[in-house]
Amino acid sequence: MTADEYILLDKVYGNYISFQERIIPILKNYKSTSEISVLEIGCGTGITTEILLKTREIIKLTTIDIDSEVIEYAKQNLSYYANVSFTISDALSFVKEQKPNSFDIIVSAFTIHNLTNEYRQHLYKELYRILKIDGLFINADKFVSDNKDEQIAGLKYRIGTYIDTLVRENKLDLLKEWTTHYIDDQHPDKILQFDKTLGDLATVGFKNSEYLHRSNREMLGLLKAEK
Repeated sequence: MTADEYILLDKVYGNYISFQERIIPILKNYKSTSEISVLEIGCGTGITTEILLKTREIIKLTTIDIDSEVIEYAKQNLSYYANVSFTISDALSFVKEQKPNSFDIIVSAFTIHNLTNEYRQHLYKELYRILKIDGLFINADKFVSDNKDEQIAGLKYRIGTYIDTLVRENKLDLLKEWTTHYIDDQHPDKILQFDKTLGDLATVGFKNSEYLHRSNREMLGLLKAEK
């Protein structure tokens, strides 16, 4: 996805940025007087990255993305921040290289749904390993209801918002690409489900996992889990 296409996402969702800003109170309230180390998985063009940096001045942020184009855009756009480092890397490869108990918080937004279920299981296990005790895992992402009827209703609604926005913008090729991507997200090997995710996190050791925001219709969830 190009930088220009990321801009269209807020038009499609209507709350793409404000949804991610729901992370702010979690970050503010976590050890509010101490410097914290944060890992962001999938920085994209830096929307969530900037939210994290603006929210906490006493933060050491490491952000990774596999896409060199968008990470370069983010790096240039956020060049005035000295407390963030950018790395081009696959998520699992990067976290496997990190020492245990390395990060206070791990954040991801609109990234983990792109991974296969098998890959996610390995990733969750590694994220738990590299989090400090009492550390947090936060994921603001495209989640799907475990109920098939609610899943279908959510998919109809979301594809409808794509049609409304992208046809008006005369972005028909993008409409085809993004619609195909959403349908691909429903594949049994990839689907990121609300309730199943809680079970997957519990299996690797996470506790007190909960959704601070959950919308079956919009297929959006803000997940917080503790080590």
